[in-house]
Amino acid sequence: MTELIRTEAAKRKVLNEAEQSTVDALLAQLSSGWYVIPHVPFEVVSGTNAGKYETDCVIAHPQHGWAIVETKGHRVSLAAGTFYGNGKVLDPQPNDQLRRNAYGLVDFLSEKLGRKLSITVAQLLSAPNTSSIEGGEHPALSKRQILVAPDVDLKSEGTADKVEEIVENRTKILQDEDEFQECLRAICPDADFIWDAEARARRARDRLKELCDQRVEALESLDRNRRIVVTGGAGSGKTRLAVRWAQRAAARGETVLMVSYNDPLGYELQERITPREGVVVGPFLRVIQQLPGMPPIEEPANAGDEWWKETLPTHIEDNFDQIRIRFDTIVVDEAQDFQQRWVDIMHRLLSNDGARLIFLADPEQDIYNRSAPLPLADESWVQCDLTLNTRNTHDIAQLLRRRFSGAQSHRRNPASDTIHYAEAANFDDVVSYVAGEIDRLRSAGVPDSSILVTTVTTAIRDPLRREFGFVGWEERENGIVCENVHRVKGTEFDHVILVGLIPAREDSESQEPQEVRDRLLYIGISRAVLGLSVIAPRPVLDRLGFD
Repeated sequence: MTELIRTEAAKRKVLNEAEQSTVDALLAQLSSGWYVIPHVPFEVVSGTNAGKYETDCVIAHPQHGWAIVETKGHRVSLAAGTFYGNGKVLDPQPNDQLRRNAYGLVDFLSEKLGRKLSITVAQLLSAPNTSSIEGGEHPALSKRQILVAPDVDLKSEGTADKVEEIVENRTKILQDEDEFQECLRAICPDADFIWDAEARARRARDRLKELCDQRVEALESLDRNRRIVVTGGAGSGKTRLAVRWAQRAAARGETVLMVSYNDPLGYELQERITPREGVVVGPFLRVIQQLPGMPPIEEPANAGDEWWKETLPTHIEDNFDQIRIRFDTIVVDEAQDFQQRWVDIMHRLLSNDGARLIFLADPEQDIYNRSAPLPLADESWVQCDLTLNTRNTHDIAQLLRRRFSGAQSHRRNPASDTIHYAEAANFDDVVSYVAGEIDRLRSAGVPDSSILVTTVTTAIRDPLRREFGFVGWEERENGIVCENVHRVKGTEFDHVILVGLIPAREDSESQEPQEVRDRLLYIGISRAVLGLSVIAPRPVLDRLGFD
């Protein structure tokens, strides 16, 4: 959540109506992780900026940086490059006041910490009693830096949008957590700051669950329809909605089949659904073999695509009439992974014409090139598109949005930990950086069970497992999981280290790494709930916007 901190001076001062409106908007609209500090007086003792200062509000975020906000309760207008309030020239001019206070704050913090800080303080003007600023652009203060009445409306997102554009998206030098906390203590020496990584992680997970549950509750009654197709980006709540629908069907006494394609997600679904007779949950190609009456078929030790795509489906089709169960509700999560033959089998498993079939899919995660067409143009299907990301914390969700057109981050999503990245051109680079990231996370108190190292090829995954003793998903109780992104689709971990390197082909004259598909990066990044580290060749980092 956004935190309000009051200095001793602020505790003694009653904010005027305009200042209070600005503070309320900042608290209501900014994403979690922001600190809002109203009425900040400070003094610079020496140097060219020596003097006493007072700013209406300071906002700060450990990843996004610092900004000051000056509030004007007048009806503000602009003419010939000059700001007016209620028709009179404002003195001092807001742009001059903001610039002086911003530079002064940097000097103040540098003096308090005893070293020159390489931070930039962004500048925002709030005019909550002004509906719009007329009179063109000011050369030193863009309208993008000015909050007006529609922006500070508590139901609006205008304040958050402008803070994101002016503060979050600008080029900046990130502070480490210790220095950030030192700066907060310099401004508010009387406040009690305790940096508790696990508590922050727990609050973030609770907030994300709360947001997702609210959306699921709003949509759960759609299961009154007999044919439903839900699409949405990674993290938009498809799996939680699927689980809710399966639980509701089971509570009604229906026979239920809930499936996904890949094993890890299928077995996680089993853990979420209370077992009972007539409820079958798990990976489709596993559970279909175990349905009552289905004759067994021996799975080869190294069963390949041909066995899963042809041999097993043919066995099921040839013996279908021996299956002794039909289902009132079938829920298919990650439906974009299913080929048409498997979908046809599920249609045949429905108990009657009124039985319910529900697909949930993200077409952007179709990496197998076998997806059965989703019935998006069929009028007999109710269609729903989930547009908000409630799995990933804000900065990770925004990365997915900007680079891969993922679901938009919910405004109330908590802030991410700092996103880390490192350039790696070969396996030795990968080993060095993975070791450093594991040490960093462990030293911060992150348990191994919360860490996923995910790769885009077995040519990196297998030697990483040997080098570090990482384990596969099935042994996740015994160490850090290391899997290709293909296997962890639909799952999530608090902290993800994504290795986006595919070595050059052995038969290639070029030693340059092979290109990595965007969809693999999209899936890998979207597994991360709280923290993300990307280790990849420079072209991959460039595509992700990591300079």
